[in-house]
Amino acid sequence: MTSAQAKTLLLHKIDSFIRDRILLADKVIEQHAISKIKDGETILTYARSSVVEGVLLEAKRQGKVFSVVVVDSRPLYEGSSFSPSPRP
Repeated sequence: MTSAQAKTLLLHKIDSFIRDRILLADKVIEQHAISKIKDGETILTYARSSVVEGVLLEAKRQGKVFSVVVVDSRPLYEGSSFSPSPRP
């Protein structure tokens, strides 16, 4: 195998790993977490997480009614960039 072929194969394997082990895992976690959210609940989260944000947004799209409290963290204040849509 040439070095170019080896590089192409390695990049393909890395892409597959990212897709299969990270992105799909996030989706499984999101679907499981959404099933735990019940109408009327208040959810407390610390800082900002793309997985948690995905859970909350999808739960809202599914019509669930809930409140969210985002506790901010120093030094980057990641939670301040989370802006949920207003409740109906």
